Amino acid sequence: MGATATAAGGLGCSRRTAVRYYNEERQRLAASSTSTRTKLEGKRDRIESERQRNIDLVVKQVIEGDDARGRIAELKAQRLQVEVELAALEEAQD
Repeated sequence: MGATATAAGGLGCSRRTAVRYYNEERQRLAASSTSTRTKLEGKRDRIESERQRNIDLVVKQVIEGDDARGRIAELKAQRLQVEVELAALEEAQD
């Protein structure tokens, strides 16, 4: 009977270890995901700020619309790419 109890106790310990490892890995991945999301959101916000500044310069007639048109389109494409990355990250978390 003692051997059975030891085996069961050993098996229970192994399960606890596996559960602890699973929970630690899950927390590590969640922290990594949060960090990545924060970086992407910051990048998106910086891109959008620059895009808006370029638009404001055109409105104030500091620069010609033709001069800014390409840069504004490039910034919009960059922002959309970051938003796609954010959406993919959110999808992966679900």
